[in-house]
Amino acid sequence: MSKKTCFMLRVVQAIAEHTASGHKNKFSTYLGYFRLQEARLDVLKKLLKQREEHHQELNTKRLDRLWYVYNSYIQFQVTYPFTQ
Repeated sequence: MSKKTCFMLRVVQAIAEHTASGHKNKFSTYLGYFRLQEARLDVLKKLLKQREEHHQELNTKRLDRLWYVYNSYIQFQVTYPFTQ
């Protein structure tokens, strides 16, 4: 996990603990816990979205390189058809 992600999770957890600690009954404690879980879920969704975007970018670069090699090969075959 990156430093930014760890920091975000710590902030979310601190906010949830602060919110839950001000109340004495169990319901408020559970509510704080569920808020923490909801915040963690939001952070994980953002991380997953970033990961998908990064992998999409890598796939695009890889396919561009393959396409360039393929086109270079075709161009070579057209330019020099009897070199095999």
